[in-house]
Amino acid sequence: MKRWLGLSLTMLLLFLTGCSAGARDEESFLRWQTALREAETISFSADVDARAGEEIFSYGADCLCRAEETVVTLTGPDTVAGTVFRSGDGGTTLEYDGAILYLGPSGDAGGAEPCRLLPLLAEAAVRGRVLHTSREGGFLAVTLEVSEDWTVTLRLEGEELELREAELSYEGRTAGTAAIRGWETKKEAA
Repeated sequence: MKRWLGLSLTMLLLFLTGCSAGARDEESFLRWQTALREAETISFSADVDARAGEEIFSYGADCLCRAEETVVTLTGPDTVAGTVFRSGDGGTTLEYDGAILYLGPSGDAGGAEPCRLLPLLAEAAVRGRVLHTSREGGFLAVTLEVSEDWTVTLRLEGEELELREAELSYEGRTAGTAAIRGWETKKEAA
């Protein structure tokens, strides 16, 4: 009986400690997310693997996010480097070598169009609702709901919560992954 009571108390203590760590992780993330909301700009580079049907498209990109729009400039492969996608309230455009093509309303993706993954990632980081937090191999993994169809899992490293990886899912299926470099926020000069 004493063993059973001792084991039960130990399990309860471990459970409560785990809940406390999870709550601290979520609080840390929410502070990080609040700082993003207060930023004037967010910029980062990413290596993306985007799924479109059965195909996977790999590309590099630089991303600059402001309240009014997100600008994604492809850095690779060489055949598409310099192509710019602008996504904002006025819709999404593709720009290359002076030509501009309107792609439609922003957020009207319906599915996982590769050019819209990084704006969605940024939107999730800033406005996503926390569904789950966990620790995975030295990373804080935070799964966020962006809409009824989209979830994004961010993997953040260290005490400063440096964003390193993201997985974007549409209707429960992985739509793309991104390895993130140089995540930086800037506030308006006082």
